[in-house]
Amino acid sequence: MPTPASTTPPRVGVGVGVWIWRRVQGPSHPVQAHRRHTPTLIAAARRLLAHALLHDQSNSMFALLSPSCIPLHPFSYTYRTLIKSRRSFIEILKDEPGAYERWAARGEEAMLPEVGYEEFRIGSQFWVLKRKHARIVVGERRVWSKLKLPCLRDYTCYPEEHYFATVLSMVDPRGCIPCTLTHVDWNGGHGGHPRMYMSSEVGSELIRRLRQSRPRYGDERSSNGSGSGSGVRVGGEDMTRLCLLESSHQGHCTS
Repeated sequence: MPTPASTTPPRVGVGVGVWIWRRVQGPSHPVQAHRRHTPTLIAAARRLLAHALLHDQSNSMFALLSPSCIPLHPFSYTYRTLIKSRRSFIEILKDEPGAYERWAARGEEAMLPEVGYEEFRIGSQFWVLKRKHARIVVGERRVWSKLKLPCLRDYTCYPEEHYFATVLSMVDPRGCIPCTLTHVDWNGGHGGHPRMYMSSEVGSELIRRLRQSRPRYGDERSSNGSGSGSGVRVGGEDMTRLCLLESSHQGHCTS
């Protein structure tokens, strides 16, 4: 994890958690920089989960979000909604364009036999996991042994968008709600990143509109690329209420 610019910790108070100003590293590895197109983002997320699992045995859900996200709902609402769920929230996509090229990014048969193409999944690198799923991905070795291998080409190499979705799809697909908790708009996106909301666009009207929009679930297709539309119910849970909890502001939440 990167070292903060200042070495003076903030005053402890409302909104300051146990992970603020902390550097998390493995038992035999120094703090490492992370970079896209490499497995370092997976390794960093696994280290964060491992420390959070050990830090407090009462932790029941673990959220990984982009620092460029802003909330669409009050924290108390988000907390109550998540804590009531019996499932993890993670985008799991099967038939995305370019999926085969991503699966074969390390070589035509490099993922075999551990991960066949039919088992390979794509999803946002940001998610909320139940404790049992956090323990699974921290201790998992089968998929990690393949996705930690170097890619032949950067433009098809996004291991952090495959590892968590593939592992949980293989182990416990029914225990997951297949959507990300972050809103993104792919209309106007570029370079593998969704549209960026500028400061001048962020206001009460945008927040109201995003609260009413509908996220994408699994492999369903959206007509406008942003996941907006009417509500839907899956497995008896109100998915519109559960999924639209965050949005992107001057950055992106998923890629």
